[in-house]
Amino acid sequence: MAFEKEIVLCILKLTKVVKELSIEDIVACSGFASTLVKKTVGRLRERDLIIIEGKKLLVNDERRLRLACFAAGLGCDVEKISRFLTWREFEVFCSDILESCGFKSFLNFRFKHRTGRREVDVLGLRRPFILCIDAKQWGARFGKTSGLRNAIKKHVERVKLLGDVIDRYVLNLGIEDWGEGVLVPLLVTLFQEKIMLESNVPVVPIFKLNSFLMDFDGYLDELRFYKVALPRQRKII
Repeated sequence: MAFEKEIVLCILKLTKVVKELSIEDIVACSGFASTLVKKTVGRLRERDLIIIEGKKLLVNDERRLRLACFAAGLGCDVEKISRFLTWREFEVFCSDILESCGFKSFLNFRFKHRTGRREVDVLGLRRPFILCIDAKQWGARFGKTSGLRNAIKKHVERVKLLGDVIDRYVLNLGIEDWGEGVLVPLLVTLFQEKIMLESNVPVVPIFKLNSFLMDFDGYLDELRFYKVALPRQRKII
């Protein structure tokens, strides 16, 4: 239904700034009658996409991401949805999932290479693996196949460059006693339904990242990875 799409988009737009709102806020944003807004909000509550406390509607970061996926499923324009999301909340959610699965995480890891400065959106470390995550808010099923391949190519190049210089960052990353590391390029997307491999690089929907990490060992034979020697160093206290 057209009104449902617009109401969900309004909720995403409003909660980009604040995490709680009212029915009146949504009515003012969407221009629809309160009865239609309440009906849609009720459906969203049943799906656990929104929390209602008295007259307040609460939407945390995880629910915002789920709302975005729900909006895509309704047929809302993906590019429009993405404008209402922040990169930060997407990356932080990735980081939270990594840590819940026993990985140490680093957001926006910057490093220097002779070819220039580079950055990896999220690093996930669990000996000997160093997951190098590129966070994308789109998915292949929305006509982005060529863009996905290009993104993978660029990300793989970035990971190789990190492998060239990671020996300089063992203390920063807390891996000074590893001796060896295995860099694994990985893309995490929002608008996608299933885990897929493209050029042996996993492309994982954000809401399947947890299951992917739990079954990580089972994917190893299919994954592209890069082994690097890591110098053992002592921390200076």
